[in-house]
Amino acid sequence: MAESGRFDAESDGVRTHLEIMQGVVSRMADNSRSCKVWCVTLVAAVLFLSARSDGANVALVALAPAILFWVLDAYYLSLERAFRASYNSFVAKVHGGSL
Repeated sequence: MAESGRFDAESDGVRTHLEIMQGVVSRMADNSRSCKVWCVTLVAAVLFLSARSDGANVALVALAPAILFWVLDAYYLSLERAFRASYNSFVAKVHGGSL
């Protein structure tokens, strides 16, 4: 902490806060990646089963997990962007001396 009562870039509290924020962003990116992996796996399995059963209606079932995981992925990406914006705002406040 600087002598004026404000935090500076070398403060342990600032570093800890930034590490926590980076961890959250990393977890959101990992969750988004996991959604994509699960979506591809489920859709491929459903399409494989529909090809073996000669049913075109079964292929439409593949649309449900695709839409579900698309919404979930969009949610994780929006959270990741929000945390990145918060991180950038915090860094700007630290460097601007207004923290």
